[in-house]
Amino acid sequence: MLGFAILGILLGDWGSFEGLGVSLGILILASVTAFLRKWSLRFVSIGACVTTLLFFVLQIGELRHAQRFPIAEELSQGETVEITGKGWIASPVREFHRSSSMTVMLESLSMDGKTFSCRQKVPCRIEKLVTGLEYGSRIEFEGLMIPLEGPGSPGAFDAKAFYFRQLGALGSLRIRHGDPVRVLEERVGSPLVASALKLRSHLEDGLQRGLPEDVRDYAHLIAAMTLGARENSPEELEELFRLSGTMHLFAVSGLHVGVVAYILFMTALWMRFPKRRAVLIVIPLILFYALLTGLRPSAVRAAIMLSVFLGGIAISEQARVLNSLGLAGLIILLIHPQDLFRAGFQLSFAVLFCIAVLAPGLKGLLSKPFLTDPFIPRSLLSFRQRSGNWLAHLIAGALALSICAWMGSAGLLSAHFQSLAPIGVIANLFMIPIASMIICVAMVGFICQGLHLGWLLVLMNKLNVGLAIILTMMAQYFSTLPNANFHTGGPGGEKPVEELRLEILGQNGDSAILISMPGVEEKFWVIDSGGVRTYQNELLPLLRKKGINRLEGAFITHGDSGHIGAMPVLLETVRPKVLIEPNAKNRARSYPDILRKAEAFDIEKRQVSAGDVPLETDGVKIVVLSPNGSGTGRLADDRALVLLVEYKGWRILLTSDAGFDTEKELIEAGRNLSADVWIRGQHNALPSGLEEFVSEVDPRIVVSSHSDYPVSEIISESLRENLKRRGTSLFTLDKAGMVTLSAKSGSLVVNPYSNPDSGVELTEQE
Repeated sequence: MLGFAILGILLGDWGSFEGLGVSLGILILASVTAFLRKWSLRFVSIGACVTTLLFFVLQIGELRHAQRFPIAEELSQGETVEITGKGWIASPVREFHRSSSMTVMLESLSMDGKTFSCRQKVPCRIEKLVTGLEYGSRIEFEGLMIPLEGPGSPGAFDAKAFYFRQLGALGSLRIRHGDPVRVLEERVGSPLVASALKLRSHLEDGLQRGLPEDVRDYAHLIAAMTLGARENSPEELEELFRLSGTMHLFAVSGLHVGVVAYILFMTALWMRFPKRRAVLIVIPLILFYALLTGLRPSAVRAAIMLSVFLGGIAISEQARVLNSLGLAGLIILLIHPQDLFRAGFQLSFAVLFCIAVLAPGLKGLLSKPFLTDPFIPRSLLSFRQRSGNWLAHLIAGALALSICAWMGSAGLLSAHFQSLAPIGVIANLFMIPIASMIICVAMVGFICQGLHLGWLLVLMNKLNVGLAIILTMMAQYFSTLPNANFHTGGPGGEKPVEELRLEILGQNGDSAILISMPGVEEKFWVIDSGGVRTYQNELLPLLRKKGINRLEGAFITHGDSGHIGAMPVLLETVRPKVLIEPNAKNRARSYPDILRKAEAFDIEKRQVSAGDVPLETDGVKIVVLSPNGSGTGRLADDRALVLLVEYKGWRILLTSDAGFDTEKELIEAGRNLSADVWIRGQHNALPSGLEEFVSEVDPRIVVSSHSDYPVSEIISESLRENLKRRGTSLFTLDKAGMVTLSAKSGSLVVNPYSNPDSGVELTEQE
């Protein structure tokens, strides 16, 4: 029946009106039942038709609910709307340095003097610190409803599709620094969920009890693995697990729920509960555990699947895995039909289906050569032979599970994320036992915390941190093995072309540039990696989409975390042959790690200063204009690398975050600054884009970072006006998404990813 449920959801999503599905259902019912003589077959066919129609109607209802949102039409047309409203916080609150994010259930909103009632969840970002925000808090606010946007670059996160499928939302709520927001006294939402989240916060604090500051990152890793609290987990550690093909260990998933259920089940049996009664005790506890994780979708799916399977055991001694899997899928889709379109749902069921169908046979095939003759009575086997059989079954079973899980996920991972980690088949054999031990020790620690056994809790925390360090070292080791992971690329992959291509990425002051060299052989360079978020959300997906697994080289422009914060991860992932940096002091927090990674992977380090030519190949020449090597700038932005790229007569100037002082030095040095395209960032403290400097560059196109928040990332109005007077085309990364610059003989084309129709082509070289 799960297949017919999926059919109904697809019809509802693709159909233009309800009559399509109704007619189809009636047609199937009439045609099938008319030719069936057995009542059992008629019953099955009627059930299939009813299931198809039911899920068709549910999906249509989900779509119509989104369309009935009061400002759905404005959002669908790309308009931003000023609103006031009321709602309540329907998710855990994730706090950042100067802002917070959450999901808000809107109850009413007002605009243009009209008030509308609604019931719609939307993602929300509050760009200031507000006290008292937690699940269930009711708030009054003024802010903006902003249309959700698609990916800003190939392969990047698609917020529009994600939040529509997850929440049915068409827009996001943004409460700016100057917008009023008031937390009301009244609390709404589920008291059970609120209690579970408060308990989670209490348990997360307990995981850090008695630990020194330098190992707190591992405590956050344990909290992510056991409680789903990924808000504070180190993103560099997450990357290690992804590269080693063991990302499922980092977040609460089926493994974690299964270990918790096993602990609870064995405890109930130890307390002499009958097997079936023990199952009935465990089911509500694992459902509460899903609440404890903050209702993480993966935890909820795993809890439902396991509850259905355990329910089958309560009914009969031998539950059928495929039947339990199908029923769990029906329940999940009945609750939320849109889950069908989410990668997590597809991966969960594909992996479990492969394990259920293939694992038993594969286990027998792998263990057979190492087992004694099955016709020999067990009583005649020696202790050594029995031990060998047990070990062969254990290893073959673990290997079969790992292989089948990889087989079930490989196609979907390649399709959704353009990435595969074959090393995960081996890594899981060693890391899953350690991860299971971490979960068990954490559970013991939670019990100690509840019994106020502080000394034992501290002991458990220290033991668990040791296990977490071992697990992380394993992830790091497996991720660095040859061909441990690779990017598969999109359909057809990336083909070499006879043009120079620069793909400029970045948001909120972060920046990264991917350079594709012309020629018959694929060669790729990067200028900066961006911060961790820009790397993970934009640059890494772009590398995956293009199937890029190795780089020729990488440039570091200056010690700004928004430009090189993710460089250690990039060096580990795509391992460029050479790393080029300015001959100036670099005080970035990530810089020592960059040096360690470069040494570990035998990456050549080269420092450059004004006048050097670090790259000249295939007709491409890159010249360093600044810094001059003295490294006297007070801020990192004052020591930024300024580059001039020349190809086929075209000149492209890259000034990174250089400001007033650097621009003045370049003018006084008498260098030829003229360029067809100027790629720029924003200085953290000083003005940039002075009129004299713009006159020297005389660009025809400018590509710039820009953000309304913080203030330091705003393009000055004087620069905008100057460029407008000159007739210079301006592309800002916040609106354009990734900007692609393609240069070849006779033409230079600049295309924004978010709006390709607004691209500009230069055909005359001035």
